[in-house]
Amino acid sequence: MTASNIRYALLASSALMLAAAPAHAQYRGDFTSIDVTKGGITCRPGASCDISTMRVVPAGGGIARALSALFSNEIYAADYGVTANDGKDDTLALQTAINVTQTSKGRLILPGGTINVCDTSDPEALVRITSIMELQGAGRGTRIEPCPAAGNRSVILVKPLVAAGGIRGLIMRDFAIGELGTTRAGGDGIRFDTTNLNGFIAKPLVENVGIADAGAGKYAIHHINNPNAATGNYNGGLFGGTFQNSDLWGGVKFYKTGDSNNILRNIMTGSNPGIEYEGIEGAATHVIEGNNITSTAGGIIVRNTIQAKIVRNQTESYHPQTGPDGALIVLDGTHDSEVRENNANAYDRVDVVSLKNGSSGNTVADNVVTYGSATGKVLARLVNAPNNTIGRQRSDNDCLRQPPLAGQSEDRLTFTPRVRHLLSINAGSYPTLGAFQPLTLDASWLPGSDPAFYQGLAVSLKPDGDVIFRGTIASSATQSPGAPVTTLPQAYRPAKAIRIGADMLIPGSPSTWGRAIFIVDETGGVFVQSAPNTTLIQFDSTTFSRF
Repeated sequence: MTASNIRYALLASSALMLAAAPAHAQYRGDFTSIDVTKGGITCRPGASCDISTMRVVPAGGGIARALSALFSNEIYAADYGVTANDGKDDTLALQTAINVTQTSKGRLILPGGTINVCDTSDPEALVRITSIMELQGAGRGTRIEPCPAAGNRSVILVKPLVAAGGIRGLIMRDFAIGELGTTRAGGDGIRFDTTNLNGFIAKPLVENVGIADAGAGKYAIHHINNPNAATGNYNGGLFGGTFQNSDLWGGVKFYKTGDSNNILRNIMTGSNPGIEYEGIEGAATHVIEGNNITSTAGGIIVRNTIQAKIVRNQTESYHPQTGPDGALIVLDGTHDSEVRENNANAYDRVDVVSLKNGSSGNTVADNVVTYGSATGKVLARLVNAPNNTIGRQRSDNDCLRQPPLAGQSEDRLTFTPRVRHLLSINAGSYPTLGAFQPLTLDASWLPGSDPAFYQGLAVSLKPDGDVIFRGTIASSATQSPGAPVTTLPQAYRPAKAIRIGADMLIPGSPSTWGRAIFIVDETGGVFVQSAPNTTLIQFDSTTFSRF
C-alpha cells in the first residue's frame, strides 16, 4: 500500500512498547519507511508501508516475527529475557513478562523447552498472577521446572488483590510443570488463592497442562478460600471454572469453593486423592466427568456440596488404598448428587461408594463395579446418610484375590458376576431407596426358617412413595385380631390406616395356602386383622402406597 501520511490506528500502549520498550525488549528492523510515535505508525511520504511484510527481531536476539504481531495482544516471554534450556534461573524474567501481560490483559507465549524457576524472593510462590491474562506454552514441550530451593511454595500462584475486582476469564494451557513420572520440587503446581477480600476468580480455564507429582499434601491444582464475608469470599471464591484434558499427577483439591466448576477428562495419580472437592455452603452444579484416577489415597471425595454429577469416570484401587475414607467414591455431607456410569474397580481393597455424615438425596446407579466380598467390601456403605437411592448397576462383580502361581510375582484376581448387590447400611441411614430395612418383630413372631427364602421382615421405599415388604415370619401361637406384628419407621408410614394382605400357610394334611389380612396405621403399627390357625406368613408380594 502506497500513501502519504497514512496513520495506522494502534493502541497507544502498543506503539509505546515498540518505541520505548525496556532494553531487553528493544526491536530492530527496517524502519526507514515509517515513523513510530506514541500515537501509532505514520507512513513516510512516497514510501511503501505494507505492515504485513515487515519483520522485527528483539535487539538481544530471539525469534523474528511480523511487525503486526507486536501490536496484537500476544506478548512473548522470550522478549523479556526468558530463555529455555540454558540452565539459568528465569523467575524474574518470567514474572516481568507476566506483569506486562496483565497490564494489557493479553496472552503471554512461553518458549518451548525447560524454563527454570528458582528465585526465593516471594515467600508464597515462584511466580504470581494477580489479574486477568492468558498463559500459553508451546505444548507440553514447554516445561516450567522448579528447583529444590522452591520448598513448599507454589510454582504458579493465582491470587487476586484485595477488593480489586477479582479475575474473570484467566486461561492457562499447553505447558508442563515438572516432568511426569518424576517427583518435582515445590509445593502445589497451580494454586488458586481467594483468601483476600472480594478476591474472586471467575471462569478460569486450565487445559492441556501436565503437572508432575510433588508428594503427599502437594497438589497439581489446589484452591483455597476464606469464606468469611467480612475478610474473604463468602461466594466460594472460585466458580465457573473448567479444568480439563490434563495430566494432574498429585490430584486436585478444592476447599470451600463456589458453584459450577467442571473437572473433565483428566488423568490423576499419586499419593493424594485424585479429586478432593469441598464446596462452600449452598454451592451447586459441579461436574466431575471422564477422569481416569489411580491415586493411592482415594479416587473422588466430595464434601458439603449439592448437585454434583460424578459420571463416566474410571477409578481404580489396584494399588493399596491408604486414604481414611475407605472407598473409591465418597459423598460426605453431600446432597442431591449423582454417581452414574462410572467404571469403579475397587478390587478387594476398598468399598466402591461411601455415603456419610447426613448425605441425602443422592443416587448411585448404572455403574460397572468390582469389589471383594471375601474382604468385607460392599457396593455402598452408608453411615448416617438417609434418603439416598441405590439403583441397579450395569455390572456388579466379585473380586477374589489368590496367591501367585509358582514363578509368578503378582496375585491372581478372579472376577465373578453377582446376583445382587452387597450393601452396608447403619440404622441412621434409613430409608435408603433400593435397599430393604430390617424390621423388629413383636415377641410373638419369629423369622421363618427356610434358607431358600428371605427370612424375617424387611421394608423398602420406592421413589414414588410405594412401600414394599419382603420376608417370611412365623408364630407358634394363634394370632388374634389386633395382635401386633411390628412398627414401621416414620418414612414408611401411610397417611391413613390401610389394609394389606400376605400369603398364609394353613397347617393341615395337606397344608394349604390362604390369605392373611393386616392393618397398617398412620403411626406405623402393623396389626393382625385376620390370620387364623397360621404358622407361616410370607410378605414377598405385599406392597402399599403411603399417599
